[in-house]
Amino acid sequence: MNQNTQVFISYSHQDKEWLNRLQVHLKPLGFEGSVRCWDDTQIASGQDWRREIQTAMLSVKVAVLLVSADFLASDFIRTDELPPLLEAAANRGATILPVIISPCGFRRIKSLERFQAANDPDEPLIGMKRVEQERVFDQIAERIRAILMERAIAWQAAFRAERRNHQEELQAKLLNISADAALTSSDKGYLQLMFRGMFLNKEELSIREELLRVEREQASARATGDSLNVTEYKAWLNEEERRLGSEKQAVVRATNGELEKEKERTRWAIKNAGGAS
Repeated sequence: MNQNTQVFISYSHQDKEWLNRLQVHLKPLGFEGSVRCWDDTQIASGQDWRREIQTAMLSVKVAVLLVSADFLASDFIRTDELPPLLEAAANRGATILPVIISPCGFRRIKSLERFQAANDPDEPLIGMKRVEQERVFDQIAERIRAILMERAIAWQAAFRAERRNHQEELQAKLLNISADAALTSSDKGYLQLMFRGMFLNKEELSIREELLRVEREQASARATGDSLNVTEYKAWLNEEERRLGSEKQAVVRATNGELEKEKERTRWAIKNAGGAS
């Protein structure tokens, strides 16, 4: 079971030979460690094949559709594969990449024809010379590599921007402490350490929040599985989200109020120490 699928290949078993050629062209990307592909040939004996397919679609970034008359006639593809893949495209930014294998009604399927195909629907692969077929598959591999690279760069940029904002906020707090003439050097050091700890917790909470969001999507996608397990899993998620919400509120309260409280306690200690001497 692969919960980190980046490329999901949807095809009719009648078109297995075309899947084989696509696999050959995508395999070098796997050697680079940049692409994780999935198709149902990876399901091992004894595994729940329907659940394996559902799980593989949870984290899909690119869906390659090997479109033919057999593909469009498949009840399983129409009811079990296309809806979650189209949902991933609409709500999570996944790319749908149709490849027209043979003459079919691709342009008559409204939910599909809006996606730009890798080759002209009027020039399906089956009518091309071998060298032209291989060129299309090579272009598909390069397109997938470029899509995933763009997504990785965008994610890294967003992560760095978020971290930079956290660091700038922390630096402002530390400067505020350093500028407070009422605090001794040891008091300032204590408060600075305290705030560094707070901001580490804040970043950790952000990461946990993102992980819970992914878990929530996965739980929803598992709804067709064992109902008892799904119910228990969703209950656990609800409890985790409640706990996460409480922790986030605590961090916000600490960040907003603890500095002034610590200053008052420190000033009080300084005052009393002076009066006792």
